[in-house]
Amino acid sequence: MISLMRPSSALGHPPVNRSPAILTWVSERGHSCPQQRWECFVELDQIQAIEAAGKYAVVHVGKENHVLRETMSSLESHLPPQRFLRISRSVIVNIDQIQELQPTFKGENLVVLKNRKSYPTTRPIREIQQRLEFR
Repeated sequence: MISLMRPSSALGHPPVNRSPAILTWVSERGHSCPQQRWECFVELDQIQAIEAAGKYAVVHVGKENHVLRETMSSLESHLPPQRFLRISRSVIVNIDQIQELQPTFKGENLVVLKNRKSYPTTRPIREIQQRLEFR
């Protein structure tokens, strides 16, 4: 489970002396919170992809998106590598959410998720196929 924390100033509250975005792992079962709350618990299985957006990372969970001020390398280091794969500098995907790999005519490849969203990959397609075989 992942806990997504947002800065209180972004929610209209006075700033608190904390890191602006914290990624913590929680062992007990949490719950999903409304957007107005400070903290939101998300099961790792629910995360479909994480995309870089400037100094932020957008965590795609179903139809919801959660914005964190975290680097992709920091997020990648906290995610279990047997469940998540960084397919480019700006995208990390949940391996269980991958539906297909599509080679394109220019030598590029696309990773298509079960929600039909596709992301270009800079990793060799064989490396991704090997990761999918051993899950």
